[in-house]
Amino acid sequence: MNLIFITGPSGSGKTTISKYISQYLTNSYILSTDNYYKTGLISKISSKIIKSYFDKIISHEQGLIKRDIDNIIKNNLINHYYKYDFIKKVTKKHLKNFSNIQNLIVEGIFSLELTDFFSENQYLLIRLKEKKCICRKRILQRDSIERGKNKILNLNEFNNGWNIYKNKEKKYRSKIIRGITLRKDFDLDFLLKKLSK
Repeated sequence: MNLIFITGPSGSGKTTISKYISQYLTNSYILSTDNYYKTGLISKISSKIIKSYFDKIISHEQGLIKRDIDNIIKNNLINHYYKYDFIKKVTKKHLKNFSNIQNLIVEGIFSLELTDFFSENQYLLIRLKEKKCICRKRILQRDSIERGKNKILNLNEFNNGWNIYKNKEKKYRSKIIRGITLRKDFDLDFLLKKLSK
Protein backbone atom coordinates (compact mmCIF):
# COMPACT_ATOMS: atom_id res chain seq x y z
CA MET A 1 0.00 0.00 0.00
CA ASN A 2 1.40 3.36 -1.06
CA LEU A 3 0.20 6.23 1.14
CA ILE A 4 0.36 9.71 -0.36
CA PHE A 5 -0.61 12.93 1.41
CA ILE A 6 -1.20 16.04 -0.71
CA THR A 7 -1.30 19.36 1.11
CA GLY A 8 -1.44 23.03 0.26
CA PRO A 9 -3.54 26.11 0.96
CA SER A 10 -7.08 26.44 -0.38
CA GLY A 11 -7.03 26.89 -4.15
CA SER A 12 -3.54 25.45 -4.64
CA GLY A 13 -4.79 22.55 -6.80
CA LYS A 14 -4.85 19.59 -4.38
CA THR A 15 -7.97 17.98 -5.84
CA THR A 16 -6.80 18.54 -9.43
CA ILE A 17 -3.33 17.04 -8.89
CA SER A 18 -4.84 14.13 -6.91
CA LYS A 19 -7.12 13.22 -9.81
CA TYR A 20 -4.26 13.61 -12.27
CA ILE A 21 -1.89 11.40 -10.26
CA SER A 22 -4.57 8.74 -9.73
CA GLN A 23 -4.81 8.25 -13.51
CA TYR A 24 -1.18 7.07 -13.56
CA LEU A 25 -1.25 4.88 -10.45
CA THR A 26 -2.98 1.53 -10.64
CA ASN A 27 -5.82 0.84 -8.20
CA SER A 28 -5.70 4.28 -6.61
CA TYR A 29 -8.29 5.77 -4.28
CA ILE A 30 -8.63 9.47 -3.40
CA LEU A 31 -9.82 10.41 0.06
CA SER A 32 -10.58 14.13 0.49
CA THR A 33 -10.40 15.69 3.94
CA ASP A 34 -13.14 18.11 2.77
CA ASN A 35 -15.70 15.33 3.26
CA TYR A 36 -14.96 14.89 6.98
CA TYR A 37 -16.22 18.13 8.50
CA LYS A 38 -18.21 17.95 11.73
CA THR A 39 -21.95 18.49 11.39
CA GLY A 40 -24.87 19.17 13.70
CA LEU A 41 -25.89 21.99 15.99
CA ILE A 42 -22.54 22.47 17.74
CA SER A 43 -20.76 22.73 14.40
CA LYS A 44 -23.31 25.25 13.10
CA ILE A 45 -22.98 27.40 16.22
CA SER A 46 -19.19 27.13 16.20
CA SER A 47 -19.03 28.24 12.57
CA LYS A 48 -20.96 31.40 13.51
CA ILE A 49 -18.85 32.38 16.53
CA ILE A 50 -15.36 31.06 15.71
CA LYS A 51 -13.50 33.01 13.05
CA SER A 52 -12.41 30.78 10.12
CA TYR A 53 -13.89 27.73 11.85
CA PHE A 54 -13.72 25.53 8.74
CA ASP A 55 -9.99 26.22 8.31
CA LYS A 56 -9.24 24.99 11.84
CA ILE A 57 -8.74 21.40 12.93
CA ILE A 58 -11.54 21.70 15.52
CA SER A 59 -14.03 21.61 12.61
CA HIS A 60 -12.75 18.25 11.42
CA GLU A 61 -13.74 14.64 12.20
CA GLN A 62 -10.16 13.43 12.72
CA GLY A 63 -11.21 10.18 14.42
CA LEU A 64 -13.53 9.22 11.56
CA ILE A 65 -11.05 9.90 8.76
CA LYS A 66 -8.28 8.15 10.71
CA ARG A 67 -10.45 5.02 11.02
CA ASP A 68 -11.20 5.05 7.29
CA ILE A 69 -7.52 5.43 6.40
CA ASP A 70 -6.57 2.67 8.86
CA ASN A 71 -9.16 0.37 7.31
CA ILE A 72 -7.89 1.00 3.79
CA ILE A 73 -4.26 0.43 4.84
CA LYS A 74 -5.06 -2.83 6.67
CA ASN A 75 -7.59 -4.31 4.22
CA ASN A 76 -6.90 -2.58 0.89
CA LEU A 77 -10.60 -1.78 0.66
CA ILE A 78 -13.42 0.42 1.89
CA ASN A 79 -17.18 -0.07 1.47
CA HIS A 80 -18.37 3.54 1.76
CA TYR A 81 -17.47 7.14 1.17
CA TYR A 82 -18.63 10.46 2.58
CA LYS A 83 -19.73 13.58 0.73
CA TYR A 84 -19.97 16.91 2.58
CA ASP A 85 -22.44 19.51 1.31
CA PHE A 86 -20.88 22.92 1.90
CA ILE A 87 -24.14 24.81 1.41
CA LYS A 88 -26.36 22.66 3.66
CA LYS A 89 -23.44 21.78 5.97
CA VAL A 90 -24.41 18.12 6.15
CA THR A 91 -22.57 14.90 5.33
CA LYS A 92 -24.06 11.97 3.46
CA LYS A 93 -22.64 8.47 3.71
CA HIS A 94 -22.78 6.48 0.48
CA LEU A 95 -22.35 2.71 0.36
CA LYS A 96 -20.02 1.56 -2.40
CA ASN A 97 -17.26 -1.05 -2.49
CA PHE A 98 -13.73 -0.07 -3.44
CA SER A 99 -11.36 -3.03 -3.30
CA ASN A 100 -7.76 -3.93 -4.12
CA ILE A 101 -6.62 -0.38 -3.29
CA GLN A 102 -2.87 -0.14 -3.81
CA ASN A 103 -2.40 3.62 -3.78
CA LEU A 104 -4.22 5.77 -1.22
CA ILE A 105 -4.14 9.50 -1.94
CA VAL A 106 -5.24 11.71 0.97
CA GLU A 107 -5.73 15.32 -0.08
CA GLY A 108 -6.91 18.44 1.67
CA ILE A 109 -5.99 21.26 4.02
CA PHE A 110 -5.91 18.84 6.97
CA SER A 111 -3.50 16.35 5.38
CA LEU A 112 -0.56 17.69 7.37
CA GLU A 113 -2.28 16.99 10.69
CA LEU A 114 -3.14 13.46 9.53
CA THR A 115 0.53 12.62 9.04
CA ASP A 116 0.79 12.71 12.86
CA PHE A 117 -1.41 9.60 13.07
CA PHE A 118 0.56 7.69 10.45
CA SER A 119 4.15 8.45 11.43
CA GLU A 120 4.80 4.68 11.73
CA ASN A 121 3.74 4.17 8.09
CA GLN A 122 5.86 4.97 5.09
CA TYR A 123 4.24 7.78 3.15
CA LEU A 124 5.03 10.46 0.61
CA LEU A 125 4.08 14.05 1.43
CA ILE A 126 3.46 16.33 -1.55
CA ARG A 127 3.15 20.04 -0.80
CA LEU A 128 1.69 22.34 -3.44
CA LYS A 129 3.12 25.82 -3.49
CA GLU A 130 1.16 28.39 -5.46
CA LYS A 131 0.99 32.19 -5.42
CA LYS A 132 -1.62 33.67 -3.13
CA CYS A 133 -3.23 35.73 -5.92
CA ILE A 134 -3.76 32.61 -8.05
CA CYS A 135 -5.24 30.63 -5.14
CA ARG A 136 -7.53 33.54 -4.27
CA LYS A 137 -8.82 33.77 -7.87
CA ARG A 138 -9.57 30.03 -7.94
CA ILE A 139 -11.36 30.14 -4.58
CA LEU A 140 -13.48 33.14 -5.58
CA GLN A 141 -14.69 31.22 -8.63
CA ARG A 142 -15.21 27.88 -6.87
CA ASP A 143 -16.81 29.02 -3.62
CA SER A 144 -19.37 31.32 -5.21
CA ILE A 145 -20.67 28.39 -7.27
CA GLU A 146 -20.09 25.31 -5.08
CA ARG A 147 -20.39 26.83 -1.63
CA GLY A 148 -22.80 29.74 -2.11
CA LYS A 149 -20.52 32.41 -0.65
CA ASN A 150 -20.68 36.07 -1.54
CA LYS A 151 -17.49 37.82 -2.69
CA ILE A 152 -16.77 39.80 0.51
CA LEU A 153 -17.26 36.82 2.81
CA ASN A 154 -15.23 34.69 0.42
CA LEU A 155 -12.29 37.12 0.41
CA ASN A 156 -12.26 37.45 4.20
CA GLU A 157 -12.41 33.69 4.71
CA PHE A 158 -9.74 33.07 2.09
CA ASN A 159 -7.31 35.54 3.68
CA ASN A 160 -7.87 34.13 7.17
CA GLY A 161 -7.56 30.56 5.88
CA TRP A 162 -4.35 31.41 4.02
CA ASN A 163 -2.75 32.73 7.22
CA ILE A 164 -3.90 29.71 9.24
CA TYR A 165 -2.44 27.33 6.66
CA LYS A 166 0.88 29.20 6.40
CA ASN A 167 1.28 29.07 10.21
CA LYS A 168 0.57 25.35 10.07
CA GLU A 169 3.31 24.91 7.45
CA LYS A 170 5.79 26.43 9.90
CA LYS A 171 4.76 23.91 12.55
CA TYR A 172 5.23 21.00 10.14
CA ARG A 173 8.37 22.41 8.53
CA SER A 174 10.50 19.29 9.08
CA LYS A 175 7.95 17.04 7.35
CA ILE A 176 7.57 19.46 4.44
CA ILE A 177 11.33 19.58 3.92
CA ARG A 178 11.48 15.77 3.73
CA GLY A 179 8.55 15.66 1.28
CA ILE A 180 8.21 16.97 -2.26
CA THR A 181 7.28 20.60 -2.93
CA LEU A 182 5.59 21.22 -6.27
CA ARG A 183 5.39 24.66 -7.79
CA LYS A 184 3.40 25.81 -10.80
CA ASP A 185 6.10 24.64 -13.22
CA PHE A 186 6.68 21.26 -11.57
CA ASP A 187 8.08 18.31 -13.52
CA LEU A 188 5.29 15.72 -13.76
CA ASP A 189 7.64 12.98 -15.02
CA PHE A 190 9.84 13.48 -11.95
CA LEU A 191 6.81 13.19 -9.67
CA LEU A 192 5.51 10.04 -11.35
CA LYS A 193 8.95 8.39 -11.06
CA LYS A 194 8.94 9.17 -7.34
CA LEU A 195 5.47 7.73 -6.93
CA SER A 196 6.27 4.54 -8.84
CA LYS A 197 9.18 3.66 -6.50
